[in-house]
Amino acid sequence: MFCSNCGREISDGAAICPYCAAKPDAKSADAPNPFTETREQSNGGRSQQQYQQQYQQQYQPQYQPSPTNGFAIAGLVCAFFFPLLGLIFSCIGLSRSKTMNGEGKGLSIAGLVISLLWLVAVVIIIVVYAVVLGALVDTLNDPNTYYDTVNMAMAYIGVL
Repeated sequence: MFCSNCGREISDGAAICPYCAAKPDAKSADAPNPFTETREQSNGGRSQQQYQQQYQQQYQPQYQPSPTNGFAIAGLVCAFFFPLLGLIFSCIGLSRSKTMNGEGKGLSIAGLVISLLWLVAVVIIIVVYAVVLGALVDTLNDPNTYYDTVNMAMAYIGVL
């Protein structure tokens, strides 16, 4: 049975509605829910299910998550630890960003710049190391220069 005041379902032998405290009519015991009929009539004769289907079809969410450019992210991260790998991933990410409407272009460029700076720094360190190592080998091959260099270093330190 349904309450004639609020339309909620109540037990058949209830003296009052537990939701709105109204006395149920004797004729409402066998009658269907009046609020359901009112809704169907106000919807132009459509049932609640038809109305919900129409509502769901009209208002679909507009947010679509954009695809992420994994190579651009990997290129930026690898640029700090493995510059050559970061350079490769950043180049792939930059080429993929053209097909993804620019997604990850900034990350790819940052990965390229950081990778190139690291690679240039590594090359400079290797060249300086090679020059110093070459000078040291030349010094060690000439005994006179070797002892002069050792004495000069010890004098500088304050041992002699």
